[in-house]
Amino acid sequence: MKLSMSLIAKYLERYRPECHILHDTMSIKGVRFLSASHQQFSLEYIYLGEAQGYYQDPRYGQALLLANGENQMICWGADYEELLNDVLSAFDFYAEFEQKLFLAAARHCPLKEMAEMMGEVLDCALFVFDIDGGYYEYNQPEKAGLYRDWGNYRGR
Repeated sequence: MKLSMSLIAKYLERYRPECHILHDTMSIKGVRFLSASHQQFSLEYIYLGEAQGYYQDPRYGQALLLANGENQMICWGADYEELLNDVLSAFDFYAEFEQKLFLAAARHCPLKEMAEMMGEVLDCALFVFDIDGGYYEYNQPEKAGLYRDWGNYRGR
């Protein structure tokens, strides 16, 4: 399973990370330590290290940095070991979620049930349409600003 910076940031919400995400792709398959002596980085990993080694500003002395390509998250006052464990837990959480979703699809669960499952993880509205544009199901339309108008649509 590969994750994106935004999925990891959502999982790490309790740290209130300062996010600078420019290219949010599902490419991250693991975590590695950030090293100032090693400058060759892979987009397949999120790198964890102390921010003070990469920023000249003394404010970053108490911050940890998570980096992937041009994407960065700064976690102020976080404990190194605790943050590492939480990043690893994010991979476990989303892998378990993916497995739950796969099993629900294999059991031919109703689309509404699967949309509700997705709502537990996604912090946005979810709409499912067929190839011809016919509406099938939705979850949390109020997050798309469509709550008032969405009552006029009916699922199939």
